[in-house]
Amino acid sequence: MPRRALCSYGIDVDAVSGWINTRNGGPANPTDVSRGVFGATVGIDRLLTLWDKYNIKATWFTPAHSAESFPSQIKKIVAKGHEVGLHGYTHEFVSTLSEEQQRDVLDKSIKVLESIVGKRPRGWTAPAWSTSRETIKLLEEFGIEYDHSFMHHDSQPYWVPDPSQSTHVETDLSKPASHWMTPMSTLKASSVVEIPA
Repeated sequence: MPRRALCSYGIDVDAVSGWINTRNGGPANPTDVSRGVFGATVGIDRLLTLWDKYNIKATWFTPAHSAESFPSQIKKIVAKGHEVGLHGYTHEFVSTLSEEQQRDVLDKSIKVLESIVGKRPRGWTAPAWSTSRETIKLLEEFGIEYDHSFMHHDSQPYWVPDPSQSTHVETDLSKPASHWMTPMSTLKASSVVEIPA
């Protein structure tokens, strides 16, 4: 009997969202936007065909902007039996957002995906792998069961540590080295399962 292996696939459906967000303050480049449209309108269909061919199910981490802009494509994903997870609203860099902005993004994104997919998302992956000290606490607050952003382990799921519960000193070169040469405290586990990226 052949051996079987369990693999998990996470696909980011950034579409146009990553190209129009305000992370660098510059105007959106129409060529980049066209790549995002291609990804949503052509790429999704090609990946769905590929996954069907090999009977593979995946989680499609989708910015809410992508879901609102291409709802029929997201509904195709669900119709094929795949999961749709959270991936921000416009692929924003979470580390640059205030806690209130992060909460607003999660709230709206959950509502958008739930309205299009028909059920509440269970998982989240950080846009651009950008998180903050508040991220895990907020995921718990919103009832998100798992994350796919961190890499404390290479393949086994684990309880993701809550950075808001640990202490570390940021390197501040304007202060004496003795100020910032300190170890990080022990990380405390959250209630969110990590499926390593």
